[in-house]
Amino acid sequence: MTMAVFDFAAALPNRLYWDSSFLVNIAFAAAKFHKPCTDYYYLLKAEGVPVPVSNLTLDETWYILLKLESERIYETPTFWDIYRQEPDRLRPFLKKLRDFTRKVGAAVPYYFCWNEAGSYDQALQTMEKHLLLPRDAYLCAIMQDQEISALATTDTDFTPVPGVTIYTCNGKMLSS
Repeated sequence: MTMAVFDFAAALPNRLYWDSSFLVNIAFAAAKFHKPCTDYYYLLKAEGVPVPVSNLTLDETWYILLKLESERIYETPTFWDIYRQEPDRLRPFLKKLRDFTRKVGAAVPYYFCWNEAGSYDQALQTMEKHLLLPRDAYLCAIMQDQEISALATTDTDFTPVPGVTIYTCNGKMLSS
């Protein structure tokens, strides 16, 4: 199996898994790929493409958004300093996370796919074979378990994984 990379103008897949980088780019207006990811999201919505989402994707998306929002508003101290010393300062961002998650859930036909107990072994194999980070390897294991090959991402880390068809607006992946 080989890996394929398509831009967001390509024909839509039957099902598409979202990486957290795609969701972060939708939610965070200052993100590099905000507009193309948001436009693609609305295209998926209009066409009714089913989108499985795992708890790990939401977990990573929420974490990254908390960090980005806190660093945008509070230039110092760091996110971890705020979290440990003044966690109430993060409270306004939690409502944003809830609102964003509801918006995404209401707009696109998506469903949750949970991690199977055996996914850890597949994730470890993927980490070893393709040198992926744990969260990305788990995402690949979930995709394999759910028989999904299409992935919306702006993250170049998935390019060495054969059998994954990537949909992206990241020029680095499109030009390789």
